[in-house]
Amino acid sequence: MNFFKRALVSISRKKGKSLLLFAIIFILGNVIAGAVSISQATNNVEKTVKDQLGAQATIDMSEETMEKLFKDSNEDTEFPEPPSVDVIKKVGALDSVKYYDYNIEDYYTSEKVKAVIPKDEEENAEDMGNSFQAKGVEYANLLDVEENKIKLDAGSVFTKEQVADGKNVIIMSSQVAKLNNISVGDNFVLDNVYTSYDDKTDKEKKLFTHVNSFKVVGLFTPTKIESKKKLSNDKKMEQEWVTNELINTFYLPNKTVSRMNQAYVKESFEKDTTMADGMSEKELADYKKGASQEAYSSTFVINKPEQMPDFVADATPLLPKHYSIISAQDKYDTISGSMNKVAKFSKYILITAAAASIIILTLVIILFIRDRKKELGIYLSLGEKKIKIIGQIFIEVLIVAFIAISISLFTGNLLAKNVSTSLISNDTKTEQDSGMISGNQIGNANADIDFDTVKDSYTVKIDGPYIAFFYLIGLVTVILSTALPMLYILRLNPKKIMM
Repeated sequence: MNFFKRALVSISRKKGKSLLLFAIIFILGNVIAGAVSISQATNNVEKTVKDQLGAQATIDMSEETMEKLFKDSNEDTEFPEPPSVDVIKKVGALDSVKYYDYNIEDYYTSEKVKAVIPKDEEENAEDMGNSFQAKGVEYANLLDVEENKIKLDAGSVFTKEQVADGKNVIIMSSQVAKLNNISVGDNFVLDNVYTSYDDKTDKEKKLFTHVNSFKVVGLFTPTKIESKKKLSNDKKMEQEWVTNELINTFYLPNKTVSRMNQAYVKESFEKDTTMADGMSEKELADYKKGASQEAYSSTFVINKPEQMPDFVADATPLLPKHYSIISAQDKYDTISGSMNKVAKFSKYILITAAAASIIILTLVIILFIRDRKKELGIYLSLGEKKIKIIGQIFIEVLIVAFIAISISLFTGNLLAKNVSTSLISNDTKTEQDSGMISGNQIGNANADIDFDTVKDSYTVKIDGPYIAFFYLIGLVTVILSTALPMLYILRLNPKKIMM
């Protein structure tokens, strides 16, 4: 009888010891399976949520700088110089960047052009006035179109020449165009009214109006934000506000916005005498200098979400002091507290369970071998090679272990699902009660991410990677546990055993 058949006969004849070994491996297997399940699930959640948040980043003041400025702020506080266009271009030239844009933004108030007013604000339309956001762009194809924030209804995006030359071209929303009877190709006249507070009448008075003419090259509609779950009233109001602001946005080349702003600022200093009240000549000169400097907001879209850490590492050395890269994915850290706790918990359990399994199984197998010393001595006396006896023991243990591990694959997964879901639910309630979880929209314009989204994305399931990883951990643990007792067999002397 070869050693493989002897192993099968030994398992069937020694049912008590086989069942005891099965029970030990099954219990330890459940713990390991649960830890592996939770680890895989938390990793999948992070990837899923960060994919939803998108691969966008910007340059902004570091958190430490902002905190310091907030604490020490006074009239003599000097704010750090913003990153120059050259810095933005260097960051945008990194290999991980898909495309990028930098923008000058301003707000205009018009008497003649009608703005779209939300239905619930129509009664106050006269008091609200016609306010519009002007968003300068350097990326001719419009980053908001590329990222599906807006959809082009008619016309086209800008050409590179129009942006580079600062042409008087404009892209507006279809809603504003319809309200003002404007079509693609029309000449659009925009008046920007400057008002100043009059102490005598206790009212705002108009000092001057800047008028600019543009060719309408395109019309857009904001992309509707879809949500899989029911939104609160506050959330609905926030989304309506964001959409309405986008509807009342004009896209223009950066140079066009800059030219308009410079002329506007210059005239405001000439005609509004109250602007210089209380200022020394130096303060007035500094104010004029600051008002004439362009401040750009930047947006970088990375090729793949998983490349974000590399992008941050490469871009950070290029930035001026006090500034850092702010990623949409950073917001995941503010809503993933419970998930991180569960991930750490599973990691510690996995390491502890694997170590405990090796120790416990090693001791059990040594005891089993010592109990079968005479049986092994007979094999050796009959001329059986020690390597075959070792192979028999390995087969006995591995067959029992394989069955126990296969069953614990499913029971451990079920255990992990119940335990981890309970931990996450408890932490959710604690963090929401303490105000740590914010329901505000973050990241992509179309990504509605909050703690509930993270929780819903957490699913403990059995899939290919989980099965492969679990069997690898389980069988390697069993093999290591069996290897040490084999040294005992190598030292066996059949003459001493049989005496």
